[in-house]
Amino acid sequence: MAHAIDRKRLLEAAAILDLLAAGWRPGNGELDSARYVENWGILQSQRGAPLRIIGFARSLPVRCRIFTAAIIAIDDATNWARTLDEWIVLGEALDEAPAIDAAVIRHGTTAWLHGELNCLQV
Repeated sequence: MAHAIDRKRLLEAAAILDLLAAGWRPGNGELDSARYVENWGILQSQRGAPLRIIGFARSLPVRCRIFTAAIIAIDDATNWARTLDEWIVLGEALDEAPAIDAAVIRHGTTAWLHGELNCLQV
């Protein structure tokens, strides 16, 4: 039964990637209650796995904690990212953070999702 939950999450992520590829972008409805992450950067993952974002998450009541998650999409120009489970609003990136190529992230994530979904079908 654990695979059913994983498969559902993967299918939801694939649907979001399809919407983004068609030009849809998250708006206030998705981002107003999203987690805020600042001083963030992107980490390489294991070969074939999605890249990870790491930073400091702030939420109410006033709390700050280290946040890390696999990202499936990002737009640092409009300050949002998507993990498998949630939207996040991006604050300032780390000064040393390398430039992000959203197309590379999207392409890698799409390939990873298809591979994971194929494994679950076997």
